[in-house]
Amino acid sequence: MQGQLFWIQLAAAEFAILDLLGKVAKCSAADLLGGQRRKQIDLYIANNHRSKDPQESLRRIRKSVDSIDAKALKFKIGGRMKVIDEVPGRTEKLIPMVAESLGEQCTLYADANNSYLSVKKAIEVGKILEANKFAFYEEPVPFDYLDETKRVADALDIPIAWGEQESSQWRFKWMVENSGVRIFQPDIFYYGGLIRSLRVAQMAAAKGFDCTPHISGGGLGFLYMGIYAACCPNPGPHQEYKGLTDDFPWESTGDKITVKNGSMTAPNGHGIGVDIDPDYLAKADRVK
Repeated sequence: MQGQLFWIQLAAAEFAILDLLGKVAKCSAADLLGGQRRKQIDLYIANNHRSKDPQESLRRIRKSVDSIDAKALKFKIGGRMKVIDEVPGRTEKLIPMVAESLGEQCTLYADANNSYLSVKKAIEVGKILEANKFAFYEEPVPFDYLDETKRVADALDIPIAWGEQESSQWRFKWMVENSGVRIFQPDIFYYGGLIRSLRVAQMAAAKGFDCTPHISGGGLGFLYMGIYAACCPNPGPHQEYKGLTDDFPWESTGDKITVKNGSMTAPNGHGIGVDIDPDYLAKADRVK
């Protein structure tokens, strides 16, 4: 059985088990997964504004950067699984605008979300990113176009990042062995949890590649990311950040988890590093 519908459920169950085991053993989930390698995690702030024109997109990007004093950022380019921008010409205009405005203070990343069905077009956009000194180019072509992804990667100097929608360990293995990209991005939810994602990191490390996970949405995503980055030997320089959740009440059980100066405290309390308000949990429906 494969696919995100299966692996998301496994990720949730694994997370609960790691929390239980850590609390019983009086250690952090990162310790259970190989040891706490870092106390602070450098972040990139992710932005999602494809429907906005370049000027409004840049304003929002700057606002998000300022919110945590981020030293790295990622924003959306292309039309998301189609060639045409929602706002015509947005990509070609926004890339140099962001580079001019923020390139001196931030590492820049761009996410195409499978926008380009043509290898030629994907390479053209990649050349614009290279000219503006971007540090990676995420999912230029549809994620399951493995050969096309490699062709884009081979034609460019900018590292290609890939893997957020992939749920097959064997396709990750193929991409690593064939140097299809240089940055691997299993989504810790979609791919089935921390253990599976760390297996991809081990494969990538054997070839000298980074494995920087993708985080979908908010919720507990900051904890998944924090635990992974705390114990992974090759997570890359910055980790995806979409905010500390206020969807439910929680408190740190170890060092207080805070974000400042573009960096987050790694979860180091027992288990997943936080306790969720038991009164809140009591309102949940029990799955039988």
